[in-house]
Amino acid sequence: MRLTCLTSGTNAHPIVRRNRSWTCGKRRWETWAMGGGVKDASSLSSEGLLVGVGEPGAWDSAGVGKPVVRCFLRDDAQKWVMWYQGRGEPEREELNAAVDAVNHCAGATGLATSTDGIQWSRGRGDALTEIPPEEEEEPEMPVGKVFGKNNEDWWVFDTAHVALGDVQILSSASLAGSGGVYWMFYAGGDFEPIETPQSLLDIGLDTKGEGAKAIEGLRTRPGVALSQDGVNWARIEAGHHSGALFDVGEPAEFDELGIASPQVLPLSQKDLRMYYHTFDAKKGKFVVGLARSKDGMQWKKLGPVFDGGEGTSFDARGAACPQVVYDPAGKQFLMFYEGVSVRGQRSIGLAVSQDGLRGWQSCQDPVLSPSEEGWDMGSVGAPCALPMAKGRWRLYYSGSAASTLATSWEGIGLALSDGTNIQHFHRRKSK
Repeated sequence: MRLTCLTSGTNAHPIVRRNRSWTCGKRRWETWAMGGGVKDASSLSSEGLLVGVGEPGAWDSAGVGKPVVRCFLRDDAQKWVMWYQGRGEPEREELNAAVDAVNHCAGATGLATSTDGIQWSRGRGDALTEIPPEEEEEPEMPVGKVFGKNNEDWWVFDTAHVALGDVQILSSASLAGSGGVYWMFYAGGDFEPIETPQSLLDIGLDTKGEGAKAIEGLRTRPGVALSQDGVNWARIEAGHHSGALFDVGEPAEFDELGIASPQVLPLSQKDLRMYYHTFDAKKGKFVVGLARSKDGMQWKKLGPVFDGGEGTSFDARGAACPQVVYDPAGKQFLMFYEGVSVRGQRSIGLAVSQDGLRGWQSCQDPVLSPSEEGWDMGSVGAPCALPMAKGRWRLYYSGSAASTLATSWEGIGLALSDGTNIQHFHRRKSK
């Protein structure tokens, strides 16, 4: 099918001009180069790999994925920032594998920085923002873990884990002083046990034949946190009684199981669209849902909008982790998404819609498939596509060596479009 590529423009380009200094405090923080690695990485190709799991003892030593990448222009220099999902060994022990099936790599959120979007600096532990101003004329942005589960309030929706959805720079008339600040949209899970749908177990989860059982943290709701610097985040208690932005669906509705991977597309100051995924137990498929808002706080759900392909297609079991961008040149909407196969393997697909609401049509083949023998030979997903100069694209993504549905992400990679053709990407090769 024919797709029109994005061109650089106000609504299309990822580079944001922002004249401000990064907020700093009074202490130094420890940083270390992006590396780590996938387990048994010595026997696998690292083509495309930018970020592996952290070193032993790091906050992200047991899983890394779900990149949200932004580029800022400051004094003719680029400042790349990546928020990403990670977990350590404690989180891996606490969370059941079924949680990974719906929210890959759930745990906490970290931040890394770069000057080119390729070589990244990350933190081993919590990001510390305390540096004496006199010590550095132009202090660097703190890196490391910046957001975790709620340990203060027992009754809220995100006490078990959090999973990153999106980060945008927005303003809202409903919040005093919120002009031009960072908004983090995320999914949070609590400790209420939820029975795993048999149709989810059928996609390779029930390897021991134990059948359905109640899982803590399986059901998630969407939340929002605000920040002045992208590092220090304050949760906003929203309209739902749990503090979430809105609730899951009623029994038998398509999103009864939960709201995951909320991504927000700000079309205008009064038109915010949230795309998210859930698992529809009746269909036995992952489904993309849509909600709309005028202020980022009050949302109205519009129902399911896309559920992938059929039969033996790469997305026969549905679509997850959507990222929707508007193409001003073609006056259409593009959705990059995780396509889930019958056996639970994930690839990255592309769909197009004229209004971004209904009528999504997907390409027959994925734009990026798992590699043949690399660190990401099992599954790839959690796409973050950025239009660059001359009609080219970067595709940041997550990968794992195992192809089972309930495997945590083991790294973040980068693929590049074949020129202006966004229907096929190739992994970046190290120079």
